[in-house]
Formats: sequence, structure tokens, C-alpha cells
Amino acid sequence: MNIIKVTLANNTQRLAECSYLQLNSYSNTFFRQITFYNLHIDKNYDFIKITSEDVIKVRVNIRNSGGWVHKYVVFEIFVYDIKKTGESNLIVIGFINVKDNVYMRYEQMPLDILNSWQSGIGIEKWREGALEYKKAYCTACRLYSDGTKHAIEKSHYYFNLLNARDIYDIILVFAEEIYGNRVYMGWDERSFEDCLITILSQVKGVEFIIIVDRPNLSSESLNLVNTIIGMLISSKTPYQEISNLLS
Repeated sequence: MNIIKVTLANNTQRLAECSYLQLNSYSNTFFRQITFYNLHIDKNYDFIKITSEDVIKVRVNIRNSGGWVHKYVVFEIFVYDIKKTGESNLIVIGFINVKDNVYMRYEQMPLDILNSWQSGIGIEKWREGALEYKKAYCTACRLYSDGTKHAIEKSHYYFNLLNARDIYDIILVFAEEIYGNRVYMGWDERSFEDCLITILSQVKGVEFIIIVDRPNLSSESLNLVNTIIGMLISSKTPYQEISNLLS
């Protein structure tokens, strides 16, 4: 199932559709280059006829895990140049104007992650990623989650934070243990705490076992762990904090 749906149109008709696009992040001018992959072009339209005076309207939708489709971003390309590459890819160079974007600004990395999921790449690479990748991974999870997530039923939840390097590692470890892969549980400390409040109201009596080496945590991560412990105590959730796996 495709997660990303990209639609290209002009003022009067739909021109083409594809399931992935890539914006080149570098440019020496105000023109930008964007590539549309595996493009299905309307049989009544010829992209070769596009001139520098044409405008292409692009809409990017995301299909979440529940099958619902929602808008990610809408933008216009004031075309400077256009060319096909390969059998079904199209490169468009021009001035990009993001408009009617009530949800969020265009970000390439979350789309790259979503594309890896729809391409059947099951390996979750956030553990190996840099900080920006982990942030983008959280955004991808937010786009893909359908809002009706349910905690996996267990007698206890087991959170191994021994390799946590930042708050995103903590957020993603909690999300995977409670919900499974590719589910949103916050994209910063505050949104994570909001999600945890909801979870603690739903899993009464389930024990939280947290494996953590406090001396090796960053100050930001340590603050979040302390917040988590405080929330467990306040909600009367049974928990253990273990300093290493041999305890």
C-alpha cells in the first residue's frame, strides 16, 4: 500500500500522480530542483509542452496506518526547466512557492522515511541515526499514526535505556515497547509527556521496568527520566528502575 500520494495539476486539470518526490536541498540560485519518481502521466497531457510561463500545482497526501488520507503540503512550481529521466521520472526546476499549508512546512526527510516504509524496508534505522534523523522519524510516525492507537497488552513493559543518547531514543524506546513500530508518542519532551499521561490512564496495574544507567545520560535525558519516574509515582503505576541488566 502506498503511503505517499503526490498529485500534479495545472489550473484546469490533473496532470499526473506518483508516490514519491525528492527536493534537492542545495541550490546556487532561487530556483530549486525537484524529482518526481515513478510518475503516472495523464494520457491526455504532454509535459514536453510545458514552458517557463507554466505553473505546476503539487499536492502531497499521506495515507496513515488506518487508511485515512490527509494533506501534508501543497505548493506551486513556477517552471524554469523540465526534463524526463529514465522511463518514468521527471525533474522540474523552478521557483517553489509553498501555499495553503495549514499542517506543516515541507520537510524532505520524513518523506524519505515514509517512502522506505512503503517500499517494504522493514528495518528501523533510528537507533543508528543522527539527531536530525530521529526527529524526522518521530515526524514520520506522527504522519503515519491514525490516532486510534492501542497499547500492546502485556503484564509489564520493559524499557531498555542503556544505549539512550538523547530524548528521542527514550521516546522511541517507549513508543515501540508500548505500541510497536512506527507509532507516534511525541516529538519532543512535552508532547511525549502528554502521550504518557494518556497511556498511564489506560494501563492501570501494568508494571513499568526501566533499565537505565543514569551516570551515562545527558542532562536533558536525565531530566526526562526523572519526569517519567515522577509521573509513574503520581499515577501509582508499579515500576522498577534497574541500573544494569545484571541487577
